[in-house]
Amino acid sequence: MHAHVPPPWYRQFWPWLLIGLPASAVAASLFTIHLALQTDDTLVVDEYYKAGLAINQQLERDRVAAERGIAAEIALTEAGLRVRLAGEQAAAHSAQLRVALVHPTLAERDREVTLLPGADGAYHGQLRDPGRGEWRVLLEPEDRSWRLQGRWNPQAEPALVLEPAVHRPD
Repeated sequence: MHAHVPPPWYRQFWPWLLIGLPASAVAASLFTIHLALQTDDTLVVDEYYKAGLAINQQLERDRVAAERGIAAEIALTEAGLRVRLAGEQAAAHSAQLRVALVHPTLAERDREVTLLPGADGAYHGQLRDPGRGEWRVLLEPEDRSWRLQGRWNPQAEPALVLEPAVHRPD
């Protein structure tokens, strides 16, 4: 009679399962460490106090836009980016406007466009395709005296209406 001889341990399933689970956790943690070391933390600000002061100055520019009743419509046309202003600033006609399209997470994808006044009363700039996804839009004149901001997905919405972002106390 032949006695049943079990195969050696390295030919069985259970030892490899017991070795594989911790080994995969170690491999995943090493990959995570690699990612953390290779990518920049672009959303983290080192000087929090200075950043807070800058935010207060930015909010003041929003209040100025609200006081002047400034609003804008931004559209992506075949010719590029078009902005129509409404309110007090529309009559004053700044020499140029600046539009910044800020990517939510990747600073290297940010875009900035200078807009010049056109014969049709709107401002025009060169921007063909900002890329997919939602963008934070900042609109301001060259003297940076006021600011309008909003969120825009050009593929989903052909135009965006920007109004002053003023936080009102309840």
